[in-house]
Parts: sequence; C-alpha cells; structure tokens
Amino acid sequence: MKSHLWMKIQSQWNTIIRDIHVSTVLDNLMGKLVISFDEYEAISKQETESKKARRLLEILKYKDDQHYYNFLAALDENEYGKIADAIREAEVPQDFLELGNTSVTMQQLIKEALEENFEIKSGRQVHFEELVNTVQISFKAHGEYFGYDVIMMTSLENIVKQVFPSSQLTEMPASGSKTCSVAKYILGIQRKNEEMTIQLPSLEVNAKQDTNVTSVTKSFSTPNGQQKETYQRIASLTPSLTSWKIRARVTMKGERATKRKKNNAGRYNTTKYFHLKVADESGEIEGVVFNDAVDKFYNVLKMGKVFCISEATLEEANKKYNSTKHDYHIVINKDANIKPCQDTGDISPYGEFDFITIDKLKDSREGELVDIIAVVKECGQSETVKTKKGKNKVKREIQLVDQSGMQVGLTIWESDAVKFLGRRNSILALKGVMVSEWGGRSLTKGLTGQMIVDPIIPKAEELHLWFISKGKQMDFTSFR
Repeated sequence: MKSHLWMKIQSQWNTIIRDIHVSTVLDNLMGKLVISFDEYEAISKQETESKKARRLLEILKYKDDQHYYNFLAALDENEYGKIADAIREAEVPQDFLELGNTSVTMQQLIKEALEENFEIKSGRQVHFEELVNTVQISFKAHGEYFGYDVIMMTSLENIVKQVFPSSQLTEMPASGSKTCSVAKYILGIQRKNEEMTIQLPSLEVNAKQDTNVTSVTKSFSTPNGQQKETYQRIASLTPSLTSWKIRARVTMKGERATKRKKNNAGRYNTTKYFHLKVADESGEIEGVVFNDAVDKFYNVLKMGKVFCISEATLEEANKKYNSTKHDYHIVINKDANIKPCQDTGDISPYGEFDFITIDKLKDSREGELVDIIAVVKECGQSETVKTKKGKNKVKREIQLVDQSGMQVGLTIWESDAVKFLGRRNSILALKGVMVSEWGGRSLTKGLTGQMIVDPIIPKAEELHLWFISKGKQMDFTSFR
C-alpha cells in the first residue's frame, strides 16, 4: 500500500523523474523507509531499470565490493536472475527480494543495510543548497553523496507542512529568503529517537559562518564543550611549522600501489604507497602514505570523512604532478597521528576545482594536469589490454563534450574502469587528469586524479540544463 507521503509527492510532482530522492529524504527525517521500487517505477516509466535502481543500490556498497559490482552489472544487463544470485552471494536476506519479477523493494534493502551497519546509520546526511527559487537536495550515506533532485522551494515547503505536524516544526521563513528556509524549517524537528544524528548544512549559510578563511588556525569545541581544539588551516601549512594539526575531509583516495627501485648494491627496494587529497575551508593539499603507514591507515582513511591529522611532515610539491594549488604536500609515515573527528558540515565534499572548457585543451602542454567538467557523450565497455611491459590492465574509453562544442576522449584504468558508474548524459567532474597529445588531444586519469559522477555543484547543474536544452542536438568537433 502506498504511503500517504508518497501519494502527496506523486500528485504534485508527477512530471519529475527522480522524485524517489525527495521522498527518501523526507521519510528518513522521521525514520521511515516506506517507498518501494514498484512505487517509483509507477511514475518514472521513461527511466531504464538500471538507471532507476542504480542510486538506491549504492547504499549496499558496504557489502563485499565484488558482490556489489556483480549486482550493478546484472542491473545494467537487466538480468534479474543474476541480480538474485548477487543478492544471495552477498547474504542479503531473500525476504527483501521478490524473485521472478522486477519489483525489488529497494527501500527495504536500504533499511536492512542501515540496521546492520552503524557507520552508515550514524553518518546519514541530507544536504540542501538553495538555488534560484529551488532547493537542490542530495542524500549522503557511508561517506558518499548520492543523486539529487532540484525542486521548487515552494513545493518542498508545502510538502513539509503537509507531512510533519506543526508542533514538531519551528517557524518557517517566507519563501525566497536568502537562507535555506527549508533546511532551517526541518532542523526544528525534535526526534524522539536521538540515536541517529541528521545534519542539514546549507552551503550558503556555511559560507557565512566562517568568512575569515585567511586566518592560520581555527578552533572547535570538543563534544563535551569543555575545551577547544585548535587546527592549522591547510592554506597556511609550511615546513617551517614545528608542530601542526589539521582537520580535513578526504576528497580523494587512490589505490594502494608499489614501486621498485634499484639501490647501489644492485638490489631492488620495494616501496608501498597510496595518494590522497584532503581539504578544509581554506584549501586542498595532496598527501602520500608510505610503507607501514599504508597498512596502518588505508582502511582508516575513508572517502568523504573528516579526520584530524598530525605528526606528519611537509615537503615541496612537484607542480608538474600536483593538481592542487598548494606549494607543499603531506608525507605520512607510520608515526603519524590520524583520528576521525567531528564533521560539522563546513567542508565541501569535493575540494577545489579550477575547470577549463574542452576547447582550452589545445593550449595545454603534454603531461599537464587539468580540471574538466563535461557531459558523457559515449561510454565504452571495460576491456583488458596488454601494456608495452606485457602486463594485462583493464581500461575504459569515455567521450566527453561541453558548451565549447568540442569533444575529447578520456581513458580510465583498472578499478576506475571496472567500477565506473557513469552512463551516457552523466555529468563528469575531473580533477588533475593528464593531457596527452594522442589523437590531437586526449585525457588520462592517473593515480592522483579525481573523478566524480554527477557532482552536486552549480556548474554541474548548469551543464546538465545546457545539454538537455541544446547540447543533445549539437554536432561536436574532435581534436583529430
């Protein structure tokens, strides 16, 4: 039976394709998970099965990665027998799957995941950003942001008023106010069960909370409010500091890797490492983790989470391979101190971007690192190729376009190629990808590059609106 909330949403927004996220947001605020896959299917028939389910299924990622990606692969192929197999292999209770048809009750699967995994349960966030008379909403779980809707501010306010009793709400400011009125409105809800904390940061409000980003330190009260911790701002980090501690969000985490180098005795030394980027309100900095610290910190440092980092060292950055604007990078060895710390919603999940349009690649030199945001025009399948050194590697070719009227190819490798969740017409934000002169101009994502599918930023929304209104009908020019 359909929920009263869902019927209200359906009646007002029956032309919006992705209403499932709005209903999920509102239901989760009151601890309800009642929207089924069938209900979503009823109002979004123009969507493919895989596209509708993909975002909902991402919440299952805490399960074994291979089972999770088998699940996604089966969805892409509409092979429901394979979907059932993937669920069984991942040991998801079969009570949450109606076999033999397409009515997979995804919300019940989500509920099961939330109940079993405290990290996901305690880390759920709803993120609001006010646009022009609209609100952009995203849902966060397990440290990652998932899909979004852009809806009319007045529509959301009306829904909230209908769904939540007035006794649970604070006074709502008038529509069109410059602060995110809906976020303020829902923040007034007093939950009976305080086990789960839901944060509703407004990007506009956050920007005003701390305007002095040029200062070198920032203080935060500890959870008991009895003392303050002081952190160095990333923008002010230099090797001359004898002792420092930063509070930063992980915006990029690379794969573990090894390199071999011959020493003076003719023997090879093997070094383990992985790259990462962390950011605070003042800026972003790259880091590299070495040897024993790889084993110590790789599973500790999670994408999207906020950490306190100290007892590490700073070295001059190689600008040729550094995609941040920082003059230095952090070197983390086993003696470093890294601990999770409070996430107050004041740090962007993406770090900094310095986007250029595709046509500007003609002025970029071979090997230069650039930031690009573009629409996926074509997305090839992952394939295994043999490198010049005789090793087998998985790669995927993607064609990107933007408002400049140009098209460029992007190559991604290994786990990026296997796990890529983008599709045609997705928005892809790339940070620190390498320019190649192959084919006139092309792009390659390396170990330190960053790739975000459908990022929740104004530039992505602008690009999406351009593509659906004009870009789909355009003929694009390549560099060949």
